Amino acid sequence: YLNNLGHGLRVSGKLDEAAELFQRVLDLSPNVAEAHANLGRIWAERRLHGEAINAFERALEIDPNNSGARSALGNLLKEQGRSDDAIEHYREALRRQPNDHATYVLLGNVYTESKRYDEAERCYREAILLEPADATIHSNLSNALNVLGRPKEAEAEARLALALRPDFADAHHNRSIALMAMGRDDEALAARREAIRLKPD
Repeated sequence: YLNNLGHGLRVSGKLDEAAELFQRVLDLSPNVAEAHANLGRIWAERRLHGEAINAFERALEIDPNNSGARSALGNLLKEQGRSDDAIEHYREALRRQPNDHATYVLLGNVYTESKRYDEAERCYREAILLEPADATIHSNLSNALNVLGRPKEAEAEARLALALRPDFADAHHNRSIALMAMGRDDEALAARREAIRLKPD
């Protein structure tokens, strides 16, 4: 009960009260993995990265299958520039829960940031198999395919993203890049203008 109440307080932004409740849970029962994970999320929001990492690691010692804690730890490590460590945690999360499309996306994103586009493509394709109606994944895949020099496939993925979400500026941008690479300059310019209209900054 206290852990659920603390989660509600954290989501509503009452971090001090939430942290106090999670600590009370752990004072009563030190091996509640989710309480450690929730404390980790609070420390991460407060930019207390060392404390957050320790809390997530403790949660995973207690419950190695806690995918939320593992993904949160991966996100924090990625934010700190520790991409290889983040990749290791995302891979382990997928080993334990292979049907988690969100973790495939997180792994694909860190591969993209590391310029490992072939591996990013594989992750996004796995995510699409699990969640085909997610426009963001199609757009991310389109971006990777553009970088890999496969504009026809990139344009097709951007169109799929836009079929799902017509006002998606990033997908219009990715489509414009693919169209330009294919020599379809007028269409590329129109797509680029639409991207700018939707996302002026």
